[in-house]
This record gives sequence, C-alpha cells and structure tokens, in this order.
Amino acid sequence: MEIFGIAMGFFSVALAAVGIIFAINLSKRTDRLIEREDARAKEMIEKGNERVERIIQEGNERVERIIQEGNERLERIIQEGEERLEKLIQEGRRETKELIRYISSLIAAEGEKTRKLIAQYTETTEH
Repeated sequence: MEIFGIAMGFFSVALAAVGIIFAINLSKRTDRLIEREDARAKEMIEKGNERVERIIQEGNERVERIIQEGNERLERIIQEGEERLEKLIQEGRRETKELIRYISSLIAAEGEKTRKLIAQYTETTEH
C-alpha cells in the first residue's frame, strides 16, 4: 500500500505539473491571441480614422467650393445691380434735364402766365 501511496503521490505531482504546464501554455496562447486581436482592432480603428479624416476633408473641400461659387454669384449679382442702378440714374438725369429744358422753354414762351402756374403748383404742394 505504501507503493500505491507513493505512486499516487507521484501521479498527483505529475498531474499537477501537467496542469501547470497546460495553464502556462494556455495563458501564452491566449496572450498571443489577444495581441493579434489588439493589432487587428488597432488597424481597424486606424483605417476608420483615415476614412473619417478623408470624409471630413472632402466635406470641407465641398463646402469651400460651394462658398466660393456663392461668392462669385453674389459678386455677379452685385455687379449687375450696380450696372442697372447706374443706367437708371443716367436715365433719370436725362429725363430731368429734358424736363428742365421743357419747363425753361415754357417759361421763355409764356413768361408771366407760366410763373403764376408754377407758383400755384408750389403753393398747393406745400400745403
């Protein structure tokens, strides 16, 4: 029985050693697996960050292009508005000059009668 006890003790020690070796081996394999998964996760994150960065850059370029196009359109509209305003001012000046000439010719032709009409008109518009 002593031999059986010694054999059982030896097998227990051997079994414990195998268990420890198995645990160490399993731990190393798990560490390697975790390292690979970490590397893969980091790579995926990096690729995702690069894609996000590219999308942001493309969006910024699009916004910049839209703003530039809007500014160009606005400048064109302002230019056209200024040209139309200048034409209207010139036309108004021309019409005013023609009106002044016409009134002057009436004053010269009718004299006192025209002055009275102008005075009457001035009095009615002032009140």
